[in-house]
Amino acid sequence: MATRSTIGYETPDGGYVGVYCHWDGYPENMLPQLKEMSWESVSTEVSRALLQGGGRSLAAGELETYCEPSDPKRWLRDAWPCTAEEYNYRKRLDGTVDCISSYGAPIT
Repeated sequence: MATRSTIGYETPDGGYVGVYCHWDGYPENMLPQLKEMSWESVSTEVSRALLQGGGRSLAAGELETYCEPSDPKRWLRDAWPCTAEEYNYRKRLDGTVDCISSYGAPIT
């Protein structure tokens, strides 16, 4: 089922960079993976997905991408959270993960 989400990371200046992810964005799938991944791994996967057309799904710590040309600006999210998708995930610099539903409610 398509549970849409954004996956992103906190930047050193307090900003946010995120990418759309189409499949399996529910917390039971995303939170364990993102908690296990390092900040560096999340930022690498998000950056790669930005350049490869966005994310399809996250599995085993890797973002499957659409593998098509993309304008990275199309996928960047400057504000946290982006409420256009059902769930929003942010890997913090300290290694913790924030998850907020599209209704603005935090999820732990």
